[in-house]
Amino acid sequence: MWLLAWYGIAVLVATSVLAAIDRQILVLLAEPIRQSLSLSDTKLGLLQGVGIALFAGLAAVPLGGLADRHGRKPVLAGCVLLWTAATAACGLAGDFPALFIAAIGLGIGEAGLAPVVYGMIPDIVPPSRRVLANGIFALASILGAGLGISLSGAMIGAIADLRPLLPASMAGLEAWRLAFFAVAVPGPLMALAVVAIRIRPPATVTVTPTSSMPVATPDPGAGPGFSHSSGSSTSAVSVAPTASGAVTSGGTSSAAGSSPAPTSAAPITTLRDYFRAHARTAFGIFGGAGLGSLGIQALGAWAPVLVTRKFGATAQDVGQGFGAAYMIGTLAGALLGAFAVKLLRPRTGPATPVRVLGVGTGLAALVCVALPWAASALQVYLLFGAQVVCLIAGTVVAPTILQDISPPALRSRVIALGTVVVTLLSAASPVLVGLVSDALSAHAGALALSVALVAVTSMAVGAVLTRWSEPHFVRTVAELDAHAPTSTAPPSPHHP
Repeated sequence: MWLLAWYGIAVLVATSVLAAIDRQILVLLAEPIRQSLSLSDTKLGLLQGVGIALFAGLAAVPLGGLADRHGRKPVLAGCVLLWTAATAACGLAGDFPALFIAAIGLGIGEAGLAPVVYGMIPDIVPPSRRVLANGIFALASILGAGLGISLSGAMIGAIADLRPLLPASMAGLEAWRLAFFAVAVPGPLMALAVVAIRIRPPATVTVTPTSSMPVATPDPGAGPGFSHSSGSSTSAVSVAPTASGAVTSGGTSSAAGSSPAPTSAAPITTLRDYFRAHARTAFGIFGGAGLGSLGIQALGAWAPVLVTRKFGATAQDVGQGFGAAYMIGTLAGALLGAFAVKLLRPRTGPATPVRVLGVGTGLAALVCVALPWAASALQVYLLFGAQVVCLIAGTVVAPTILQDISPPALRSRVIALGTVVVTLLSAASPVLVGLVSDALSAHAGALALSVALVAVTSMAVGAVLTRWSEPHFVRTVAELDAHAPTSTAPPSPHHP
């Protein structure tokens, strides 16, 4: 069965790589598209910000709800087909409105990727392997994104050589249009691979009666997987964080003089109850991650344009340069992140993943300060790689953070709402940079200065907000663990 589970993870990784290629092709081709359709920097920012990111944010919650209610596989397969069709439509666009509508379709299709995929991982692998699967998926997806950038650049470079082999109706098309058609081809096959993923049977709740706990009877109003007992009873085990961050059982603090933090009176079954109980956790985690994403989006969306415009690099060179920086930075960041977790865990305890995320975001802001002084394309690649190192060191643990703060019955919807916050803030990034760049157009380094201003400010504020969220994160995880259903395996024939 483990082969089927890892097949599922491999397909999710491949789906993420395909999404990265379809998304990055628009970034790499931004300058040729701008010249072909006579676009301003503000319109380029609208394409990548409002067209893709904003509509992705608006679509994330409905898609998450569909995934929770009707199955994550069909929703993900449908998303793949939608963004594939939208990618092909980008190649057919003859003006800005048509390209903008195609970008909206691309954003809506990719909106389901994060909430559905991270909701599927616990359905594919057993609980004991979830953290490992999350880490493998996150790392492979990020490496795949770098590979996607490189492949996109290589594909653009190969189109000129393949043009004589194309039908006469396509041979005369501009290279950027052919590139969109080429990256749309694998989409239908990927959708079929998603449908073939095997989902594990759902976990069940087991309750062991004790002398102080009457046998529970089902209560339809209590939500799926929970029961209500008639009469007073005392829970056999209660879990709560102490003042020192330790978790105790039986409601007794493990440290003298400390008292357990309050836990929820009942399991959470609705989004309203969740955000009423854990609003500060959601605000800190989603807001901090969103501002960090706003910063990296400023560099990721505009650095390729900067290198093309300022240093005359070709799309192929840009793809190879940024792709290599992304992959090398990812490997170095993963190692740095693992070291940081080991170093900080004795001091920060359960809050360690959030601390690592905040520190990585803050360091990335410092790196971006140097961008206006970059004197060559190579220096921009190096700065980009250094920023990736800092961000990856923190964001590898992000999937586990999201799953830890999400009740199982609401997992895709909570992650989708977090995706809304992140994508809405990210949507502002390309537009902000474009507006500032157009306003400073008389300045020789307007674009680089605009990217640095937006990126540094947003990531610095995001790091502070993430640090503020740590105690609220610890409290939320403890309370959700106290009500989590337990999975039971059938008895082994050798051990009755």
